[in-house]
Amino acid sequence: MQSEHLEEENLEEEEYPVVDNELAEPTLKWLLLSEYPDNERSLSDWLAQAHSLDDYLLVLVQVCQFFRYVHQHGWCFAHFLPEFIQLSKPIRFYDLTGAYAVEEPINFGLQGHYCAPELSYGKVVGHESLSSYAIGALLYQMRYQEYVPLHQSEPLDLKPIPRIYQLLKTCLSPIPEERFPLSQLLDLLIDVRRQLKADEISWEVAQRTSVGQSL
Repeated sequence: MQSEHLEEENLEEEEYPVVDNELAEPTLKWLLLSEYPDNERSLSDWLAQAHSLDDYLLVLVQVCQFFRYVHQHGWCFAHFLPEFIQLSKPIRFYDLTGAYAVEEPINFGLQGHYCAPELSYGKVVGHESLSSYAIGALLYQMRYQEYVPLHQSEPLDLKPIPRIYQLLKTCLSPIPEERFPLSQLLDLLIDVRRQLKADEISWEVAQRTSVGQSL
């Protein structure tokens, strides 16, 4: 107990210098190490429960916003781990190891539940289509309560659900050039949420008649 106490006393707050992005090497990856996310509020724990389609889309919009922001700064997410994403306001990402520099080669194979199929072969350059696929894979998991098959030999059997079908088919296309750019995907996700809310509006029409009196 005494040694632990001494270690705590020796810990000091560290200040890290601000690095000018223009001077940093484009392939250099900077990681911010911090505490682990709250497990009870992690995306992994949240996905283990049933939610409404609107709730699923709300989370997807936030993930897409973050991926687009990262891409605008020269990086793209090829994969991610839901247990290192905390659903809070705002959403928090605790693991940035899945981000790769745009247009820089990824020379080693990657496989995972949210990895685009071309990543398994290596020799892929960082591109936003990788992030679009990852979001599509997350939407697939939310909708069907299972992961996208890692080695599907045939096209996915997608139920023709309006709007959701088109998002899944395009995001999960095996051809990277067919996938949505992140800005377009974000607009589509927001639009789908808006349309679903509009569809929930119900109208009640009533009429009343009375027997007229004749003079």
